[in-house]
Amino acid sequence: MTTIYDLKNGTAEWCRYINSTIAEECPNYFFEAHIVGSNEWWELYESNQVHKEIQSGEVVFFGERCDWSGHLSNVVEINFNGGLIEYEVCNDWNTSYLAVGRILEVEEFSISFKGRSGPYLFKFIKKVAIKNT
Repeated sequence: MTTIYDLKNGTAEWCRYINSTIAEECPNYFFEAHIVGSNEWWELYESNQVHKEIQSGEVVFFGERCDWSGHLSNVVEINFNGGLIEYEVCNDWNTSYLAVGRILEVEEFSISFKGRSGPYLFKFIKKVAIKNT
């Protein structure tokens, strides 16, 4: 597999908002799971203590598409077990490997907690890889 995106290797911008939200809404989260994006948190992630899901399937569409609000974005759509899953392609992805017919693997995780204002759910794409042919 050739990795075309890995959140861990990018900037820490993605975790700033979630950490500030956790600090306000559920500060005890840090005692169990550490600051999101920290080395300690990534160790928990790598040891499967953060729930993750991997979707793998054949790319059936790659290109620009309008969403329900008319916003044009670059997307990739894969056939996963007979169902179609669409992902917005981020600028950080190395898209030179993306093509219809290739096998794409997407690793995702979510962080959820009950805060003072109610439940929270944050979803992230951790890694995207293309199967080598």
